[in-house]
Amino acid sequence: YDIIGVTKPIDGVTEEIKLIFSKEQADYIHTKPIHASQKARFIDTGELLVTIKVIPNYELEMLLLAFGEKVKVIAPDVLVCKMKDRLSRALGNY
Repeated sequence: YDIIGVTKPIDGVTEEIKLIFSKEQADYIHTKPIHASQKARFIDTGELLVTIKVIPNYELEMLLLAFGEKVKVIAPDVLVCKMKDRLSRALGNY
């Protein structure tokens, strides 16, 4: 219940992950949550602010990368940095 996928880091702790989904993606995520702990609310811009409580892991990162430009990780800072690094290295492939 505290992870996405199957990889559970040995020293992992549950964290509050905050995401903002684009207007185009918002309705889909609102009706098809990415995790059972999901809490979501629409913000003034029409985007969807989502909070989930999970242990950050590889599968979470891959899921978020699959949404491409339609999601922004806003917390925790460690995950923000990991996503920036992954996207920067991916861009370097082109």
